Amino acid sequence: MSAAASLSYFHGNIGKKECENLFGANGRDGSYLVRQSETIPDALCLSVFFKNIVYTYRIFSDHRGQFMVQARHGVKVKFFKCLPDLIDHFKKPDNGLVTHLRFPLERSKAKNEDEDNTYQNVGDADYVEVIPS
Repeated sequence: MSAAASLSYFHGNIGKKECENLFGANGRDGSYLVRQSETIPDALCLSVFFKNIVYTYRIFSDHRGQFMVQARHGVKVKFFKCLPDLIDHFKKPDNGLVTHLRFPLERSKAKNEDEDNTYQNVGDADYVEVIPS
């Protein structure tokens, strides 16, 4: 979904475990991110951190390009013309999520965590060549 790619809180094709790790390192109640669904092609997931649990809501777009969050049977579906409008709607309390969206978990912040990885700063002299026997 190219509509999401430009958003700072869109993390692309990360899995559920990686998402949970990002929230574990950076999350607080109301933190959120958007990622691609692992199981449904062309769907997105809105992941929300609340009380040390990651809640996931599927986001679909219809044939008109409008976005909606998957709701339980019997709950009226609300469509949004763009993804930022959907996110803005759920920033208000009591709109159907476990908590309202408060803190976007931005790609740049999560990427900075990865830059602390000590393996990235190892020079070639520190590697050992292994010769197959």
